[in-house]
Amino acid sequence: MNETLPAALALHVRALTAARDGDLAAATEAFTEAQRWEASHGYERAALHTSHQMALTMNFNGDLMRLRKYYDETLGTLKRLRNREGMALCLRTIGELALVNGARAETDKAWELSERLFTALGLNEARQLAAWRAALP
Repeated sequence: MNETLPAALALHVRALTAARDGDLAAATEAFTEAQRWEASHGYERAALHTSHQMALTMNFNGDLMRLRKYYDETLGTLKRLRNREGMALCLRTIGELALVNGARAETDKAWELSERLFTALGLNEARQLAAWRAALP
């Protein structure tokens, strides 16, 4: 599947899959590559969020269920605070986690909302999400 995905998404999938499988070194390497790619392509907020995602993944020892719970809880807090940028970033990760777990409908929903929020905010990350959504079969 990774061969047909946009570069950063393929790296995120590789990182999360490696973390799920217990290979935290490979996960760190893939997250770091994704962060560099995002920063070099004008997705500064995404790159910063990727570093945060990597730190949480390592802190949770690759436990993607715990990571998902964290992002679900954080999304609720960000909704209450009306922090649309934070919500968009959380939804991006929720979509990634759903994709790795084979929950395509959940990925679509999370990424559609994320893209809409990024678009409303006028952020470049909207293009990244649009490309990710378009690349999925």
